[in-house]
Amino acid sequence: DIGEVDPDGVFRIVDRKKDLVKLQHGEYVSYGKVESILKTAPIVDNICTYGDPSRDFIIAVIIPDKNRLRQINEILDLKDSCLDAEVKAEVVSQLKAYGLKNGLKPFE
Repeated sequence: DIGEVDPDGVFRIVDRKKDLVKLQHGEYVSYGKVESILKTAPIVDNICTYGDPSRDFIIAVIIPDKNRLRQINEILDLKDSCLDAEVKAEVVSQLKAYGLKNGLKPFE
């Protein structure tokens, strides 16, 4: 990644030096493509993807949309929702379905 430091000392990632990662089974994945599709998912407020060439999939770290997260389990507060296994499973399910519907392959 390419970053810059703001005058107040905050580090900000502004670009990627390399957009493609080759996964374990030889598939090339574009971080930008995956991020641009998944960031439009209703559950996503912000997203960052990471790929490890020794794996057969990439990882997405998301900041969930607070309102959508509350809809999954209205009883839990936001912190507990982020830690709850059922809520996490539902978020992953929504992201997988959204990605496949919008042209991503299962390993993306």
